[in-house]
Amino acid sequence: MQGFDAKLDTIFVNQNVTDGETIVSNNEIFELGFFSPGSSKNRYLGIWFKNTTPRAIVWVANRETALVNTLSAVKLNHQGILSIVDVGSGDGVIWSSKSSGLTQVLIT
Repeated sequence: MQGFDAKLDTIFVNQNVTDGETIVSNNEIFELGFFSPGSSKNRYLGIWFKNTTPRAIVWVANRETALVNTLSAVKLNHQGILSIVDVGSGDGVIWSSKSSGLTQVLIT
């Protein structure tokens, strides 16, 4: 897995964002990463307001398919598809954006 500078606000092709790492928008309003709601052990990829307590989630990728461990990562491929992969099970895709034409994801 490839790490990155915590101040980056962009996911680049072939860059992995693993559970425990986040990307913060340039204006420091939004944050993307994995989280567990409340006392749940399930893990989700989401975007939330960075400086609110309690955390105010604004988007969840894998709402229908929770992760059960922290062995996961977000990847962006050359076709612009954002995917959540379960690294513990050989990079099996848990969720995918199934979009095309993007070269990066920018949180603004």
